[in-house]
Amino acid sequence: MDQSRCDVLAFSAHPDDADLFCGATLAAWARGGLRVCLVDLSAGELATNGSVEERRSESLAAAAALGVDSPREVLGLPDGGIDHRDAAQLQRVVRTLRTAAPTVVVAPWREDRHPDHRECSELVRAAFFWSGVSRYDQDASVARRPRNLIYYPCHSEAPVTHHVDVEGTIDRWEAAVDCYATQVERGGARRPTHLNRTEFREGLRARRRRWGETAGVKWAEAFVIEGGLALDPRSLVSAVDRIGSEERGDSR
Repeated sequence: MDQSRCDVLAFSAHPDDADLFCGATLAAWARGGLRVCLVDLSAGELATNGSVEERRSESLAAAAALGVDSPREVLGLPDGGIDHRDAAQLQRVVRTLRTAAPTVVVAPWREDRHPDHRECSELVRAAFFWSGVSRYDQDASVARRPRNLIYYPCHSEAPVTHHVDVEGTIDRWEAAVDCYATQVERGGARRPTHLNRTEFREGLRARRRRWGETAGVKWAEAFVIEGGLALDPRSLVSAVDRIGSEERGDSR
């Protein structure tokens, strides 16, 4: 992870998760001048279609389409084996949080059909806490906890608490989805999957219209925030500051 501080650090279990499910918001934050960083826990090596190399190329192209110019890191955790109870995996994510020092962390919502999405959510949630405990990992000098953790729904519905107006960046999200040809397109030697059904892409668009209708805008993306945050893509960091939730250190 680049040593420069991130405003927003978004985690994916596999290359494409954050892009597909909250990419328009990431693009809005990046367009608004926030430094957005992306971290893929695994390389997606168990994917039905697409090699690790292809998926890496697609993820970098998608990040560029979203306007995210920070290096995109792959932690190398096992696809199909992400485990929030694994001490080594937890340590790896804690170190990533401490190095990037984000204000806000974004992760998948913990209730999902994909086991890796659930484990990613719980892993990031645990790391979010332990990153602020000075004696964890025996390195008190770098202990720091981000200010807020927010979750994006993936395949399953979630108890949404906040919506973000993404009308200005829905085109960037569409472009990013297009980058994942091995995952969302059929044809040739690609095997049919849940993701490359026409209905999957249509469903992603439909839920953004539905969320937009709920929020009184044309297009929106939705999040679950436990605790409370006035989420504004143009002033996310200052909104977090206004909560008064100071960076916590060693509190338990």
